[in-house]
Amino acid sequence: MRKWLFTLSLLSFSCIFLTQGLHAQTSTEDSTKAFASNQKAQILYFKTLGRQAELYSGIEYVPFLDLINEGQPYFGSDKFDTGQISYHGINYLNVPILYDLVQEALLIPVSEGQPPVELYNELVDSFSVSGHHFIRLVKEDGVAGSPQTGFYEQLYQGRSWVLKKEEKSISKTLNETGAYRIIKDKVSYYIKKDGRFYEVKGKGSVLNVLSDKKKDLKKYISSHNIRLSDNMDEGMVRLLSYYDGNGN
Repeated sequence: MRKWLFTLSLLSFSCIFLTQGLHAQTSTEDSTKAFASNQKAQILYFKTLGRQAELYSGIEYVPFLDLINEGQPYFGSDKFDTGQISYHGINYLNVPILYDLVQEALLIPVSEGQPPVELYNELVDSFSVSGHHFIRLVKEDGVAGSPQTGFYEQLYQGRSWVLKKEEKSISKTLNETGAYRIIKDKVSYYIKKDGRFYEVKGKGSVLNVLSDKKKDLKKYISSHNIRLSDNMDEGMVRLLSYYDGNGN
């Protein structure tokens, strides 16, 4: 069952600390002193932890690993990597992070042998891990082209933006031994221009979005041998930087 991990941890800490204090004293007076000492210790514990405690206000993560025969559901590696998170308006540095692309779940470890905490997506403003920066967008109803709510990698930010959406899903087939599940990848790209989002799939759609400088961009692509089909990430960044007047 999913549960409030951090709350339970604090309750356990309080109960153990209080029990130890009371068992160590026998008289009423000593018990009172022990209780007061315990309260001070808990206050110190909370002050020391500070607002860092809010980062652990998540739910227990339930992975799909036992169901997957080929591939893995995480961004990059299946190991935790040090990064930073902006959570509920607070920046946390040097945080071990693992990003599940199947469930779109951002994970941080609690302690050895315990399931990691799955953070509440609506409280995550942005995060960075393995040299990649992600922001959370919320779909704007009634706005044409507005992407679905979720995490997007911000490849470029100038007057225009380039965003990349990576997703993974579990595909199931049946064979003679039973169900066989593999991870499938899907990648989408978006340009934000003049306050609007446009999904792009290749050179043609990119140039259509940037049609006011289409002729110049074609020359730039040709002279710099840019091939979006070979490296969409790098090509998009170079084109939008040039479009914004920052590229050479």
